[in-house]
Order: sequence, then C-alpha cells, then structure tokens
Amino acid sequence: MLKKIIINIAYFLNSSDRYTSYKLFFKKLLNDRTYSPKIIFDFFMIILVFISVWILLWEVKNPIGKHLNSIEFIILIIFILEYLARFWVFSDIHKIVSDAHNESKLFNTELSFSRILYLIVKDKLSYITSPLAIIDLLAITPDYRAIRFLRIFRIFRLFKLLRYTISVNEFLKILVDKKFEFYTLGIIIGFITFISSSVLYIFEANINSSIDNFFDTIYWSIVTISTVGFGDITPKTVEGKIVTIILILTGIGVISFSTSIIISAFNDKIYELKENKIKAKVNLLDNHIVICGFSYVGKILAKKLEDNKKDFLILDNNQTKVQEAQALGYLAFKADATISSILLQSGINSGANTLISLVSDEIINIYIVLTARSLNKNIKIISVINNRQSHNKFKLAGANEVFYPFEMVSSFINQYINQSIAFDAIYNILDTTNNVMINDFNVLDIGFFDNKEVKEIDFFKYKIVLLAIVRNNFDFKSSYIYKLKNNYVYFNPPQEFKIEKNDILILFSHTKGYLYFKNIIGKKNGK
Repeated sequence: MLKKIIINIAYFLNSSDRYTSYKLFFKKLLNDRTYSPKIIFDFFMIILVFISVWILLWEVKNPIGKHLNSIEFIILIIFILEYLARFWVFSDIHKIVSDAHNESKLFNTELSFSRILYLIVKDKLSYITSPLAIIDLLAITPDYRAIRFLRIFRIFRLFKLLRYTISVNEFLKILVDKKFEFYTLGIIIGFITFISSSVLYIFEANINSSIDNFFDTIYWSIVTISTVGFGDITPKTVEGKIVTIILILTGIGVISFSTSIIISAFNDKIYELKENKIKAKVNLLDNHIVICGFSYVGKILAKKLEDNKKDFLILDNNQTKVQEAQALGYLAFKADATISSILLQSGINSGANTLISLVSDEIINIYIVLTARSLNKNIKIISVINNRQSHNKFKLAGANEVFYPFEMVSSFINQYINQSIAFDAIYNILDTTNNVMINDFNVLDIGFFDNKEVKEIDFFKYKIVLLAIVRNNFDFKSSYIYKLKNNYVYFNPPQEFKIEKNDILILFSHTKGYLYFKNIIGKKNGK
C-alpha cells in the first residue's frame, strides 16, 4: 500500500505543471545568475549576512537586546529556509522513483525500495557534502543554544557571500583551474619548509632560547619564506643565518612563481568575465537590436542608434572589432552569430525585436538569417547583400528587408551627377547632424486628433511638414495613393483630409519641433 502511495505521488509531481513551475522558479532564483530576480535576492542575502556578523561582534562586549535577538532569529529562519530550498531544488526525488518504477516495468523486475532510498540518499549527500552546502550548514548550526560554543562559527556566514558575489566566485574558479600548479607549488614549499626547519632545529635547538620545539622552527620557516619576518625567532649561529639567507632568497622565488600563476590564470579568464558581465546586461535589455558584424556600416549604424537612445548589442567574430566596439562604450562580445546558442544568449527570443546582419560574406549572412528565423518567427530581420541576384534567397531564408549598399551608393552618385541640388537637399535631410529628420508617428489613440482635419492640426505651428499618411486601406482612389507591402500610403494629403485612429503620419520636422509636438499630444491625451 505504501509503495503504491509513493509511486502515485511521484507520478503526480512528475506531471504537475504547477509544482514544476514553482520548483523552476526557486531553482532559477537560487542558481541562475542570468535571472533578474536573483540579483535582488543576492543583494538581500548579502545584507542579512553583514547584519548577522555585526550582531555577533556587538554581543562580544554588549548584552544582546530583545530586538537584536528577534532580528537574529528572523535571519536564522531565512538561512534555514534557504538551505532547505537549495536541498529541495538540487535534484528531483520523484524522478528517481518514477524512473525506477518504469525500469522495473520495462524489465519485469521487482521494484526495490532499498535501492531507490540508496539513490536518493546518495544524490542528496552529494549536495550536503559540497563546500558551499557545508558553509550554509555551519552558518545556521551555531544558533542552536544546546551547542552555543559553536557560535564562533557564525563567522562562516561571511563565506556565504561566495554564493551571492559573481566576481569572487569566478575568481575562485580561476584558482581551481590552476590546482595542478598550486599543488606542485605546495609540495615545493612543504619540502623547503621541512628541510630548513630541520636544519635550523639541529643547529639552534640547544643554543637559541627562542626555540623550544620543532614546531617553532616550522613557524620560523613559514614566516621567513613568506618574507614577512616578524623577528621573534632570530638565528644565533652562522649556519642558521646562512639557512635564513637561502630561505629568504627562495621565498622571493616562491612568491614570484605563485604570483605569475595567479596573473596568468586571471589573464586567461578576464575576457570571459567581461563577456559574462555583458551577457548579464543583455538579459536586462528589452526591445533591443542585435547587430551582427561591426563593419564600417555597423559603426555608422551603432552611432545613429546611440544618438536615438536605442538599446543594441553587437556580435562579431573578430576580437579586434569587438574591442573597438567596447572602447566606444557599446555592448559587444566575440561570437559566431550563425550558432543558435549565441543568438539565444543575445536575447533573440527574450527581448530583441530586430536583428540586423551586416557581415560582408553573403554565405555567413544568409546562415545568420536562417538561424535567426528558425529561432524566432516574429523577429524583424534586416540584412545587407552585395548584389540584387541574392534578393530572393535572403527573402526565402526569412529576411524581412534586404538592402544593397553598393547599389544604393551608385544610385546616390548618379543622382548627384544628374541632379546635384536635389541630392544635396535629400542628403541634408538624411544627415541627422542638421537636426532635421523624417519620423513616422502612430496615432494609437484618437484624443488630440479626434475628428480633426489636417488643417486643424496646424503642423506649421510645430515646424512640421506632413508628407504622407499610411493606412490599411483608403475608401477612395487617388493618383497620390500608392500600395506598400501591407498598407497604402497617401502622399501630400489635402487640408480637408480627416485623420483616423491607427493612421501613421510621415512627418518632416526639426528634432525639437517633433519632440514638442509629441509632448503636446501626450498632455492632451493625459499621458
């Protein structure tokens, strides 16, 4: 009967979406550094750790009051709950039970609950015996009054900061990666310490009053080899002084060797740390643009987006270009944008609204477009191509818009040769340094425009020229109406034309005039 109940509970939890979502939330909250709420949680826990240690120091010479005792109790409860939550999310007991049951049915064998218990205990023990879990346990154990002498171990709560500080954690991982070098260094230091301690003990034990036992010479060796030299133990014999000189010179070499290990380890990892920091910033972005390729066009585009206060991320496979982008203050990291995992990290499914592929190689460009479209069917994809013959390929691959930069430049040059004045006028409009711009304005709610004709808006007052109105369809025909992809555009609409909700106004204006216009409409609509 008990077996059946346990198996039913395991299958219920296995199929419960609510249980899975709760557990996933806590797992991300406790372990996922890319999860935004974890940043708040970590900051909160760091504050609790410092408060707890401050109370420990306060009660050394001061009686702990009722309020501080209550605060310490609340902190203890939070730490216990955190420990239990980490114990819970570390693994799934119900999956162990259900997998064992499925295996027994598959091979027609008896379900062994002793084996299931063994697997569960083994799995959970791997967490309990992990270094950070031991620190967590030491952080809560001292508060039990039955073992008050362990309260000094409350200082271990400071080590809990390793869980909540990403940088320190990463640097500790760096040192772990160099464990072979440090292990070798430790053996060398141990060997030198033992030899020098033995020699000094032989020559000085019966002469030097500062040396009572062998441990004193070990202490002297460690102090000397670290080049600290407290001076409380000073050799009296010539042989002892020679050993001291050799040990000091050896200590300089040991320190240099250990320093070089640490520096080389940090140099190897420093770029990865910077990249992780950038990725963490990307996770906080919303409605940003992903630019693949920091070419000359990419540099100009990035500058324009920065001027317009748009969030964007740059991906490039060239380290030099990435460093150049980072030097300009842009979010950028070295990556191959044809790889799905890279595009997912850039937020293509969680924040990005547009991907722009500016790689000079068309084959790579089309791979980027294909990968991006396979990951997100709704994201806007823009790509540049070198020749018009590739247009259909990129459209089939999933690009929303395709531009031909070389052909466009040729058209501009031809325009300049044949109609230089008209070209200068258009060029000055496109050049945003002149504070003249073309904007599209969405009439999302009618408010300010309610039943108004074009002449009633008085665009001239805001130093704005209405070039055109874009609408899903017009209920009349005109030679000024042209079909776009999904809409119709009405150029130079007459003064009697009425503006409707969801119209898009194409406006030519001075930057300040446009901002003033938007501000007035916002106030009229109560926004």
